[in-house]
Amino acid sequence: MHWTQIYDPFGHWWLSTLVAALPIIVLFGLLAGLKVKPHWCAIAGALTAMTVAISVFKMPPVLLFSFSRCHRSLRS
Repeated sequence: MHWTQIYDPFGHWWLSTLVAALPIIVLFGLLAGLKVKPHWCAIAGALTAMTVAISVFKMPPVLLFSFSRCHRSLRS
């Protein structure tokens, strides 16, 4: 599958950068600010990254799960 990433989906670099930083903000906000256990912070950050990739950057959902297949085949 071929997909070209859109680097500036909002037309304003600062807004696109802020949205792209959401997974890191969620991760560190939960970890340092709310003192949530690290594994829950990692899961929340990963889910935020998936949501942003699909909804904002228009990444095909098929590509999210193709990485896990590639990673699994590399471990074998």
